[in-house]
Formats: sequence, structure tokens, C-alpha cells
Amino acid sequence: MADAPGRGKGRKGGGAGGGRGRGKGRAPSKQDGERGKGGRGGESGNKGRGGRGKNRRRGGRGSGEKTETISEEERLKREEEKRIAAELAAAEAERKRLEEEQKKLHLARDAKRKEQKELCDEVQEAIDSLTMTISVVESRKRHRKELAAENLLSLRKEFEASKKKLKSDLRKCTAFVKKVKSGTAWTMKPADMERDIASLNLSRYVEEVAAALLEAKLKVVDLPTVVSLCLAMHSRYADFIPSLIPSLWSVIHGKSTDEASKMRRIYVRLLTEFLLNGILTEWKQVLKLLADASGANNGYAVSDAMVVVSFAKVAGSEILSATPQNILQDICLLEEQSQELDKFLSEGKSLDVPDDTMPEDIPLVITPLLSTRAKEVLGKIEETLKERAVTAQISELFQQHCKGAFDALAISWVETHTKLQKLEKRCEQDRLLQGNLSDAREKGLADARKLKENLQKSVETLSHTLNCPLPTLQENEDDEDAGEGGPGLELWTKGEDEANDFGPFDDEETKSFYCDIPDLLTTIPPALLGMNDSEIQRLQEENLRKYGAESEIMVDDGSAAEVDPIAESELEEELEEEEVDEPKDETKENYEENKDTPHFRLQVLLEQELPECNRREQVDELAEKFCVNHGSSKTSRKRLTKALFQVPRTRLDLLPHYSRIAAVMDRIYPDVVTPLATDLEQQFHGQAKFKKQQNLESRLKTARYLGELTKFRVIPPIVSLRCLRRCLDDFSGFNIDVACCILESCGRFLYRTKHTVAKLASLMDVMMRLSKAKNLDDRYQALINSAFYMVKPPSAAPRKIAKVYPPLEAYLRYLLLVRLEPLESSISFVTKQLLKFPWNDPSKACGALICKYMLKACRKGRYKAIPAVAAVAAGIRRNKPEVASRLIDACLEEIQWAMEHPTFRDQQRTITYARLLGEMNTVSLVTGPIIIQQLYKFINFGHEIPHALREVSTKQISNENEQKEDNLPVYNSAIGVSHAIIEDEEMDDEVLESRVEEGEMPKPVAVSCHSVYDPRVSSPIDPPDSVFRVKVVCTLLEASLKNIVTRSNLSSLEGFVTSFQRYLFTKPSLPAEVEFLLLDTFDLLDSKWKRASPKERRKTDASSGVKQQGFPRFESWFDAHNATVAREEELALAEKRNRARLEAIAEVSEGNFDDILHDDDMAIEDEDYGSDVDDSDSDDETDDEDDAAISNADEDDYEIGEDEMEDEEDSED
Repeated sequence: MADAPGRGKGRKGGGAGGGRGRGKGRAPSKQDGERGKGGRGGESGNKGRGGRGKNRRRGGRGSGEKTETISEEERLKREEEKRIAAELAAAEAERKRLEEEQKKLHLARDAKRKEQKELCDEVQEAIDSLTMTISVVESRKRHRKELAAENLLSLRKEFEASKKKLKSDLRKCTAFVKKVKSGTAWTMKPADMERDIASLNLSRYVEEVAAALLEAKLKVVDLPTVVSLCLAMHSRYADFIPSLIPSLWSVIHGKSTDEASKMRRIYVRLLTEFLLNGILTEWKQVLKLLADASGANNGYAVSDAMVVVSFAKVAGSEILSATPQNILQDICLLEEQSQELDKFLSEGKSLDVPDDTMPEDIPLVITPLLSTRAKEVLGKIEETLKERAVTAQISELFQQHCKGAFDALAISWVETHTKLQKLEKRCEQDRLLQGNLSDAREKGLADARKLKENLQKSVETLSHTLNCPLPTLQENEDDEDAGEGGPGLELWTKGEDEANDFGPFDDEETKSFYCDIPDLLTTIPPALLGMNDSEIQRLQEENLRKYGAESEIMVDDGSAAEVDPIAESELEEELEEEEVDEPKDETKENYEENKDTPHFRLQVLLEQELPECNRREQVDELAEKFCVNHGSSKTSRKRLTKALFQVPRTRLDLLPHYSRIAAVMDRIYPDVVTPLATDLEQQFHGQAKFKKQQNLESRLKTARYLGELTKFRVIPPIVSLRCLRRCLDDFSGFNIDVACCILESCGRFLYRTKHTVAKLASLMDVMMRLSKAKNLDDRYQALINSAFYMVKPPSAAPRKIAKVYPPLEAYLRYLLLVRLEPLESSISFVTKQLLKFPWNDPSKACGALICKYMLKACRKGRYKAIPAVAAVAAGIRRNKPEVASRLIDACLEEIQWAMEHPTFRDQQRTITYARLLGEMNTVSLVTGPIIIQQLYKFINFGHEIPHALREVSTKQISNENEQKEDNLPVYNSAIGVSHAIIEDEEMDDEVLESRVEEGEMPKPVAVSCHSVYDPRVSSPIDPPDSVFRVKVVCTLLEASLKNIVTRSNLSSLEGFVTSFQRYLFTKPSLPAEVEFLLLDTFDLLDSKWKRASPKERRKTDASSGVKQQGFPRFESWFDAHNATVAREEELALAEKRNRARLEAIAEVSEGNFDDILHDDDMAIEDEDYGSDVDDSDSDDETDDEDDAAISNADEDDYEIGEDEMEDEEDSED
């Protein structure tokens, strides 16, 4: 603290440090006061920093409460200002929003009113059109009525009576005839024409008027006036129409020329108008003309479509009885809008809406006045459309010919469209391959297009007139694959799923080099190029046609190209001077070339800069520089062509860059590239003529140069293909190297181009066949293979895209397809994990999903995992019984489907499902009766006994009952199987023959009346040589023998084994593997059978010393068949007895038993009934004994412990 005054004093004197105001946060002490003074002194010494100290020091000097009050006021004031500003801003924003909404509302209201006005205008146009149609039809009707025979006679009499009052002077009559002949009369209105005729007496000029009418060059628009003239003349002069009609027919049937065709159409319309107005009453000639033009006598092969179209357009509904489409559309519009207005007014709404009405509330309906007029017109048009100028029969004939012509023309239009598409595609391919089309091809294409247009017009007109639908034109399917770039060369493109689409090139850089060509026409002023705007536009159109819009045109960023600092006028003068031949000085020593002349600059450009262009940017810069400074000179362009042609034979690296320069020039100056391509092609063919093996490098350079120009699309692909064909014609020596060079340079481009792939593939096929036919050395063979596979690489196997599964499904696949193994630990783990699944979520469908992958684990997983799958299903059965039910149903359905549609591909799958079914029986998911029922289905399905066979067997049995029992026939099956399968017996390879009694032919064994199936019945799904069902039966038996062979099932199982042996005897032979599988199954079944037999029987066999017997075996089909039939009869008898018992019980419960006992007529039935009851009681006792035996058997099944082992030892002793 001792040096505090000194510090304050120093700040007071200097002022530089006092401005920092260090006393801001301290107490108001004496030292602080001194420092405060120092701060004020600092303020006078340094305003910039002392001022800050002054302001800060004020907070430490005076009263602190006053300062806090002032700052609080300022803060409140600022907050108030901010609040007011925010309110003003919000109000301004709200005002703008309201203005925008009002503006939008006003625009929407105007749009709605405009739409309403357009609707009213459309309705008004429809009313006017229908009104015009009505007036025309009524006028024609009136004319027909006036020109009827009686009325026409009276009109002519009136004219004869008033003829003397008319003007008949030569001057006026001759003027009228000249007016008709010159065509000036057709500018008059029909009413004025009729007034002139009515004021003149033309009795002596009738034939002249008719001739003048034919000499006049009539047009379609003149027909109303012409018809008015003919009406007026015909109503007054009887000789007019006879003088006119023959001349009209002579023109119609005359020679076909362009002028005659035009007049023929007009005269056909005129004749049709005559027919409609009653001037012409003879319709047969018109019908004959229409029939000839439509080809009615030749299957409607239309000969003159224009005649048919002209007639149909004028005839309308009065002759053809068909309403045109425009009239129908107008009628529908008027009806619809009238109904809309009536509906709107019926709802009590008003058409008068204020200006501030919302747009959606403005009604979009017509005015009541328009609606009234529309209803009036609709009422008249119905009667108008019923008016006919000819009878119904004649109208039907006209309509038939017109529709026949329409159908024929429609078919021809569709065929022409298809042919035109193919022709355009073929011409486009030829143009791309050859560069241009011949004049004949161009003319043929133009004629085809014109023919299609004419057919389209005719078909559309007839469709409109006859109200027939237009046919649909099918677009060519190949056009869907065409590029979207328009005309030009269409390049190969990859599929849409490919990430990188580089067309016929392999990478983006290569594609950019060959396709991104700078468009100097848009960057260089036309004056520097020596062209005008029309020439620039013409070149752009040609480039678009040749190269297409799909090639990406690169435009430089600069607004203009680099120009030398010479004025344009001076540059043009120098270029003009350059074109003048330079004088040759005899003394070369005195000649010193001026370095500033264009000639010297061009020489430097071509001789020094051009060979050094080895980068894309240098090439584009050089091309631009040439176009700016030398492009307008024809001599300079010739020198550039020569420089581009004379590439050193060792500088093959320059060929792509020289070709790029040629591509740039071709878009501006085509005369640069055309001679270059011609010279190169001539050089190639000229070098191919020499057989000396000395110019290989030059030939390779020429071939590669042509290939590079082909890739730039400067020359047509046909040039390279012709060169390749020239090499293949003499495929030996250096021609092999040149052909491979062509393929390496542009082969892949041509192969991946749409229009050249077929031709190139054909040439490559020829090349490969030639290489195989000729004994070429290893170098040539390797060269050919390298070029071939460079163009067409060997196809790689497509990669399978791994399917992405949802997390739950993916984890389930892991559990059942990977994790699950036939181990107790694995089964327990998988079971616990499955129980943790979201079973309460219905969207997951856990039950169906687990069942699906359980079947998949059995089908596509490991065969040993099938018991584990069954164990897992049994483990989750207590908590989720849905899985077990689904699994059993799916397994049975799959097995049934496999039996109904047996294919070799599904055999292993069916065996897998049979194994799964057996394993589910092992884990107590499937009961024994289901297994036995499925076993029966395996051997019986498809072998149902037909009704015809049953009838024949019934007759045979009735005949056999009459014979003695000793003369029983011996079975001889059609396939000759009569052997028994004995344990450990090897069957011979030969087919065993059936035993036949000597002297007698064996008779067939009839089917039993109780049998439903018989394996002797042929079935296409189980032929005799098929052993697939035997495999399935053995698989199911092996998997389920642990639980199915019990005392309760022995009887049913014995019946199946008997039927199975009968089924086996019908098979002609068994393969070795099936035979061994069958013997192993029988061994296993036999051992299980012995264990499941009753204890009393086993003890009896052991005490008597007899070997314990297993399941019954049969030595022949006859024995097995008899045993099977006996069991079927036994089962049928038991079923009949049970049914009788149930019927008796039902009859007792429904009827009055006491009344039945006292009825004498029912005494015998009562006795029978009593006996039946006794039998049923005995059956009940038998059933009770069977149930007890079954329960004992079930208990014994679980007692396979020490007692069974002792019994087995006793039986063995």
C-alpha cells in the first residue's frame, strides 16, 4: 500500500494508464479518490482511453443507489421500446399476411369467375352449333318438300307464267354466266344468288350455266352458294340438272390426277348435297360409287378412301343414320349443365352472389337464360336427328359400306403405323452405320409417313362421322429401351440398378474424354468463325441430328474465347490476304518470314504445338485457338486436315488427342473431317492390297486412328466394320494383327452400341471360326483371344444379394438353422429363447414364423436336427400349443401335396417331412392312430377301386359261388410278383414268375365288396415301377416304432403290415437300396413286435420251447390278399354291428317301447331286436375288456424295466 499514491500520481500526470480505472470495484477510500483524480487527469491526457476510465470511475465515486435507479429506468425504457417495436412488427406482418390472403382470395375469385365464363361460352358454342345443325337439316327438308314432283311442277308453271316480266337482255345474262365461270359468283351470299337468278330469264343459257359451273375451280367453301344456284336453276328450268349431272359423273369416273382427285372429292360432296336437298332423286348411282370406292365387292378393299370420306362428311345422320360425335358431345354438355343448374336451384341457392363471396361459394353453373335455350335446342335436336333423306333400307346400305371402309382403313392404318416404325428404325440404323441415307430411302420414308398421315385423317374423319371408336396404335417395344436424348447415336446403357452408368465406356474419365466435347459454336462469336447466325443454327441442328442430345456438351466457363490483340477488321484483312497465293521468290536468301503473319502463327501451331498436345486441356485450347485465329480460312483448314492425317507412325499416343481435335472441328467445320476420314479409309484399303509384310506399324496406326474416330462418332461405324471385314476376307499374316487392333481400339464401343452389336458379333463369330479352322501359331491365337475377350469379357456368375431379414426373423433363423443341435443343452436353450418371443404382439405372428422355420430347418438344414426340432416343438407345447398344431398341420399338408403331385425333385423333401412326423410321434405330439392312418394313406392313395371293376368282381364272385371250393384259382398278377420277402433272404435278380397250375390258366382274383382300395388298380401318381412310397413308409416306421408298436396298436399295425406286404407284392422289382432298407425296417419292427406281445404268450412260448414269432409274414400275394380281405370284412362286420346297435338305441329312445311290444305285426322284429340287444350287450362287455386290456397295455408300455428284461431272458432260454 506504500506505493499507492505514486501510482495514482503517475496516472494523473501521464494520463495513459489512468484511463483503465482500476478503482471500479473497490471501496470509496482516500486512495481511491486519488486514483479517481488520476483517472480524470487521464481523461484530459488521452480521450480514447481516459473516457472509458471516467465512465467506469463514476460507478465507484458517487452514490451507488442513484446509479442503480437510472440503469433500471433505462432498462425498462429499452424493454418498452422493444415491446412496442415487436408489436409494430407483428402488426405489420399481420397486415401483410392479410393483404396476401386478400390478394390470393381475389385471384381465386377471379379464376372461379373466369372458369364460369368459359363454361358459359362453351355452352353457348354448343347451342350455336346445334342450332346451325337444326337450321341446315330443316332447310334441306324444306327443299326436298319443295322439289317434290307435284310442287316442282307448280313452281315451274309459275315461272313460265312470269317469264315475260323478267330481264332477258343479252348483256345481263352473259354477265351472269361469266360471273359463274370466273368464280366471282361464289363470293356472293346464297340469298343474293337466288335474287339474281329470280330477276333473270336464263332459258337460253341453261346449258351455258351448267358448263360454266364445271369450268369454275370450285372449293369446299363455295358449295353452299353452288347448291343455292342449283336449287334456284332446278326449280325453274327442267334442263339444268340433266345437263349438269352427266358432266359431274364423267369427271368422277375420269382418270386419276392430282387436279382430278381434288375435283372428284368436291363433286362427290356436291352430289351428296343434291341428294340431301332433293335435287337428285336417283340414289343408285351414288350407292354404286360408294360401293366401288369402299371395295364392297372385294371384301372392302378400299380403292378410293377420299370418296368415302367426302361422302360421309356431308351425308351425316340424314343418310347414314349415325349421329356425329361433335353433336353427341354438345348434347351431353347441354344436358349435364341443365341438370346441374336445376339441382342448384332446387337446393334453394341463389345465383346472385356479392363481390366478397368466398371462391368456393361461387356457383360453377350456367345462367338460367342459357339453360332455357339449351332445353329448347335439346327438344328440337331430337326431332332433327330422326329426319332422313332416304328410306331406312337405303340408309342401312350406305352405312354398311361406310363402316366396312372404316374397318378396312383402320386395319390398314395400324399396319402402316407398325411398318413405319420398323422402317424408321431400320433407316436410323443405316444412317448411324453409314452416315447418311440414299435419296431413294429418304423418299421411301417420306412417302410412308405421308401415307400414314392420309390414312390417319381418313380414319379419324370416319370415326367422327360414324361415331365409331378409333383403334389403338401399339408402340414398338424396342422404342422403350431407346435413349431419352433424341436423335443421334444411341449408346448401350446399363440397368437402372447399376450405380455407375458410363454407357459404352468403362469409366467416367473415358466417357468424359470421348463425350464431353466443347461446343465452340456457343462460345466463339460468329464473326470470328466466318459465319452468320443462320449458318450457326444450321450447324447446331446438324450436330443435334448426328450426335444427339445425350452426349454431354461441355461449354467453357469463359464468356468468350481468347483472341489475339488484333482488331477484327485487321484480322479479316489478314485472313483474306492469306488466301491469296504467296509469290515465290527465286532468291530464298532474301526471304525473311514475318513472325506476326497468320501464316507463321499457323505453322507454329501445327508443327510445334500440335505434336505436343498430350492432355485433354491442351487439345481443347489448341482447337479453340485455331477456330478463333485461323478457322475462317479454307486454306488453313486444309493444312489442319493434312497435319491431322500425317501422324508419325511411332506416335500412337497422339491418335486419341488428334481424334478429339477432329471431333471438335467436325461440329464447326465439317470440311476438315470429311477428307481426313476419306484419306484414312483409302490408305487402309490401299495398304491391305500389298502382301509384303513390311508396313505393319503404318497399318496398325491407320486402324487405330479409324477406331478412335469411330469412338468420337466422327465417322460412321460402318467404316470400321468394313475394314474389319476386309481383314477377315484374308485372315492371315498382318491382317490378323490389324483385325485385332481394330477390335482393341473400337470393338468394345461397337459391341456396346445398340445398332452395331449384331454386325460386330457376326464378324467376331467369323473370326473365331477362322482361328479354329486355321492352324495358327500361339502368338496369333493369344492375340485373337485377347482381342475377343477385350470386346466381350466372359460373363461372371451373378452375385447373390443377401436378403435382409427383420431382427426377430434373423434371430429365429440363427436359433433353428445354426444353433439348434440334437443335444439336450441346445434344445433347452432354443426352447427358452423361443418362449421369450413377443407372442402377445399379433403383428409379429410368432407362431406362423416359428412353424415356417422349423419346416425349413428340417428341409434345408441338417437331417440329424429333425429330432431336435420335434423336441423343441414338444417343449413349447405346454405354453404355446399353437406351434405344435401348426407344425402338424403343415407337415401333413406337405405330405399330401407330395402324394398328389409326385415329382422326383420333391422326394427327399417328403421323406424329411415323414421323418419329422415320426419324431413328433416319439415326443408325444402325434398319436398312434394318426401315424397308422398316414401309413395306410401312403399305400392306398390313388388305388381306389372303380365302380366298373366292382361290378365285374360281383359277377365273378356270384359265378365262383356256384363252383366247388376245391377249384380255387391261383393269382397271377399282371406284373408277375408272387414271392414272399423272408428275413435275411437274398432275392434273385431275375423277375420272379407267377406260379400257374399245369393245364389251367390262372384266373384273376376278384375284389372284395368290403374293399375300398386295391394296389392292383393302376394309378398315374403311383406306377408299378415307383418305389418312392416304400421309402416313405420305411422312414415313417423307423422314426415312430418306439411309440407305435404297443399292445393297443398291435391289431391295427398287424392289419397295416398285411396290407403293406400285399402292396409290395404288386411291385415287379425293388432296387437293392430299397430292398435293404425294407429288410432293416422289418427287422426293427420284428424286434419291437416281440417285446410288445402279451406276457402270457411270451411265457407260453418260452415254456414250450417254441421260438417267439413276430409280425405275420406271407409267402405270396394271394395269402396277403386273403388276410387283408378277411380283416376288411371283420372291420366291416364290426362297423355294421355297432351301427345296428346305435340305431336300435336311437329307435328305443324315440318311440314308445310298450306299444311296440304289444303289436303283433312287430313280433318278429322285437325278437330280432332282443337278439341284437343281447349281441350289443356282449359287444359292450367285449369293449370293456378291450379298454381294460388297452389300459393294461399302456401300463405295461411304461414297465419296460426289470420284468421285461427277465421275460426276454426266459424266452431266450
